[in-house]
Amino acid sequence: MRLGRVDPLDIAQRIRAIPDFPSPGIVFRDITTVLADPVAWPRTIELMAEGVGELDVDVVVGIESRGFLLGAPMSIALGAGFVPVRKRGRLPAATHSVSYELEYGIDELEIHRDVVFGDLATFAVVDDRQYRDPIPAGAEEGALPRPFGGGPQVPE
Repeated sequence: MRLGRVDPLDIAQRIRAIPDFPSPGIVFRDITTVLADPVAWPRTIELMAEGVGELDVDVVVGIESRGFLLGAPMSIALGAGFVPVRKRGRLPAATHSVSYELEYGIDELEIHRDVVFGDLATFAVVDDRQYRDPIPAGAEEGALPRPFGGGPQVPE
């Protein structure tokens, strides 16, 4: 489905910047302004899916929490599965975990142990942190899924 012609730069300009949140020196990028826009929101998902569409993605991995908001509809657009990666203690079954540094501390992400990517699975990782450093557990180098059972990572 082709949606209204919203330019990607226009979508980026709709993202609200909130300085000093959640702590001094951090600029929080609030995407609720895009989510509320009936043209920009679906166009955002369409553009994201187009960005990886020719790679024949099997699974979209969404990192809490914006990765859920963006990754789940993206997986539907791609006809792919969706796997959530959550903060420590929020998944009910046995998990694999990996720690990473934030601008304001250390955090840990988990994925269910029974999620199997397989060596031939192609997956896209969706995470809002791509817009700032550091990216959790070296996702920019394809390392994030390896502690979780591995498989090749789709480049950004």
